[in-house]
Parts: sequence; C-alpha cells; structure tokens
Amino acid sequence: MRNKRQVFLSLHHRNSLSLGGNRQRFGYAAYHWGILISSKGPSRPDCYAFDVSNGVVLDPVHRVNLNEEGNWHFREKVNDPDQDSLLGRVMIGKVPHEVTYAQIRDLLESIPLPQRDALPEQNCVTWTRAAIRKLQENGLAEQFDLNRFMDESLAFADQRLHTRSTPTSINYTTRPM
Repeated sequence: MRNKRQVFLSLHHRNSLSLGGNRQRFGYAAYHWGILISSKGPSRPDCYAFDVSNGVVLDPVHRVNLNEEGNWHFREKVNDPDQDSLLGRVMIGKVPHEVTYAQIRDLLESIPLPQRDALPEQNCVTWTRAAIRKLQENGLAEQFDLNRFMDESLAFADQRLHTRSTPTSINYTTRPM
C-alpha cells in the first residue's frame, strides 16, 4: 500500500555540546536522539516526535520550571519536529495502516525512563536504543544490528553537522522511502 507512515530515528544538534572536544567527550550523547513518525506524502503532513528529556518543563501559566531536579520525562510533539535543531532523519521502518498513533505512543511510553546517576549513564540515547528494539519487536522497524546502526547514525549526524549538502534523510531499510 502507498503512503505508509515512516519511522525515523531523529538526530538533533545540542549546540556547543555537539562540537569539537565536546563531541568526542560525549560520544553519542553529543546529539539528542529520538523517534519520529511521519506521513510519507506532502498531502498529509502529520508528524509525531517522541523522545525523553531531563530539561526544563515550563508551567504554562506561571512560567516557572516544573522540573527543577532534572528528572527524565517522556515527550510527544505533534507536527513540531523541532526543525531548528533537527540535523537529520534515518528511516528504520514503516507503520502498517492498522496501527494507530495512540498505539505507537503507548508502546514508546512503556519504555522505562532513564535513571539519574545510573552507571553506565542513561540518557536519550539509551532510551532511543530501547525504543528501536521495541519497534523492531513489534514489526514497526526493520531488523538490523543495533550497534552498527548507532555508529553509522552517529557518523551521519557528524556529516550533517559539518556538510549541509549531505541529504537530510537517509534510508536504513530494504524498502523504498
């Protein structure tokens, strides 16, 4: 069937944390990682972004930070894939028509949040790895070597950051984009 929704890894720059010595020091965590579900055609611009963050959560009324302790929380953004920081997308699967966004959200929201002060460190990268595994287990992402995929995605993010002529999206599946 045509116009299946596509499943992507999304990679976002983290300003100075993605550059120079910080890039080497932070490794994968030099970038922000998440999952993006997007319709294929321009006639349906639906885009759902899922990730975890330990950043500021503003109270919409009083404009104060509700996450002063920096706890990790699950985020879902609809039609706002954070274009300013988005470096690139890596397609990892397609969503069958019978699977709803709510089912995908529930699946991703069931993944345990990173724990502060855990060793080894847990963050958006470890959560996204778990999300990809969960998507693979549920037939929403193709099967592939996750370690190799992470390395190749990191190299893609580096390339996108330094060479904007690199395509914004790449296909890691055996299916056409």
